[in-house]
Order: sequence, then C-alpha cells, then structure tokens
Amino acid sequence: ATTTTRDAAFGGTGEKTLAEGQMCYIEAAPKRLQVYNGTAWIDFEAEWTTFTPTWTTGYVRGNGVTTSSYVRIGKTVVVAIQEALGSTSSVTGVLTVTMPVAAANVARLNAYGLFLDSGTQLFVTIPYAVSASSLEIYAVNAAGTYAGSAGTSATVPFTWAANDIIRITAVYDIS
Repeated sequence: ATTTTRDAAFGGTGEKTLAEGQMCYIEAAPKRLQVYNGTAWIDFEAEWTTFTPTWTTGYVRGNGVTTSSYVRIGKTVVVAIQEALGSTSSVTGVLTVTMPVAAANVARLNAYGLFLDSGTQLFVTIPYAVSASSLEIYAVNAAGTYAGSAGTSATVPFTWAANDIIRITAVYDIS
C-alpha cells in the first residue's frame, strides 16, 4: 500500500528476494505502478498530480488561477501548465516558470504552448529550457523574413488583461 510496506515485503525470513523486473502498486497518493530496475524502484505509471508553478520572472499572479499538473511515466515527465490571468495579474517581462521535477538533460526537454488573448486569438509560444528546472517563454515574432522570438512584456504579444491564458506543455526525461 505504501513504499514502507513495499520495502518491508522483501528480504525477510520466508519473503522474496528483491530482483530486477519485480513490480508493485503503491496505493498511497500519488498512486502508481513501480518496477524494480535492479538498483531502484522506478515509477512506471502514475496519476496526474496537481502543482502550482513558480513564476520567477515576468509574471505577477495576483488573483490569477492556476490549473497545472504533471505525470511521471517511467523516467518521462509530462507537464501541463495553464495560468488564467485575473484582474490583478500582470505580465511584466519575459516569462520564466519552474517545472515540478528537474530534467536530466535540457537538450531532451521539449515544450510548446500558446497565449490566448481573452478568448479571441491564439498566439504560438516558444518555451525554452534555461535550466533543468525552468523554462523561459517567448512570443513568436513574425515581423521579419523568418519567424523568430520576442520577449514577452505588458504589450507583447498583446496587451494582457483578465481572462487571458498562458498554456504550456512540456515532455522530458529525468533519468
């Protein structure tokens, strides 16, 4: 039922010896299936866990509403972040947000996202891993011959207001 009872079930008198490939189901939150890889228990499947990301730059939450969660499947993490701005929220510069679990290698962190201007227009974002645990989120600038990035601000890519949405999805490994 828990990691403590799982660990107590191996190695004692009359109990099985822990070996690679053995599985267990943890009923304690977050519920998950685990597989022993020969040196450690690895989460194989998990339920979505809610979390509140930390915006380290570019955003003041105020009365904004966060609807964010992540799931760990084996050594892969999938993160879904949605931030709906409230009347006292503001975008002040380049957005930087933390991930719930650090990535093993930022080169294998893939993310995409969008900005929604009060339900009227979608804007593509460019999330970029600046560390193992945080993303910077840029707007797409289509003003040149080729699309590039533009730092977000109070007016980029639009004038931010209540009910505007920031949505980011990231997939990465933690091995």
